[in-house]
Amino acid sequence: MIRTTSLRLSFFICGALLLFAAPARADDVAPPPLSLADERARFRRQVAVEADAAALLFGEYVVRVGVSPGRYVVVFVSPSYRRLEGLHGAGLELALELRPLGRGLDGLHIGAFGGAAYFPAEQGAARHLRVGADAGYTYAWGQLLVGASVGASRSFVRGPLPPPRRVDLVVRGLIGFAFL
Repeated sequence: MIRTTSLRLSFFICGALLLFAAPARADDVAPPPLSLADERARFRRQVAVEADAAALLFGEYVVRVGVSPGRYVVVFVSPSYRRLEGLHGAGLELALELRPLGRGLDGLHIGAFGGAAYFPAEQGAARHLRVGADAGYTYAWGQLLVGASVGASRSFVRGPLPPPRRVDLVVRGLIGFAFL
């Protein structure tokens, strides 16, 4: 019994001494290059096609097509079909999103958007202009994108529509596909 205990203790002490006496191997490895050209070469342009599932609750059909030219920026174009106060019309929205985590389409985003919609009617056409900002998170699971965002927008209306509220809440529930 004493022999096995002393044998184990001697192996433990020898192992601890070898662990602290071994030279560090970190000096042997060259650090990765930190040039901006290398970082740009590693990042590939990403393209996404998303549908806004939350907009369906508000009478909108929205498809977002986005391009990420760099790690920190995504530009979206969103054609839409909307119903507003009994009128039906088409719209187009542009959005610029900043991605502070630097992972392209994946991660936290803070963005600004602006769009216009046209509603033909018998009483005269209505025009709807909207500008706003939002923040949210998009999770990329392989090539599947799932995201949500919350923000605020300001609307301007011309034509036979009632005057809009001062500030509207913007809620987006996004599901889409990324071409990486």
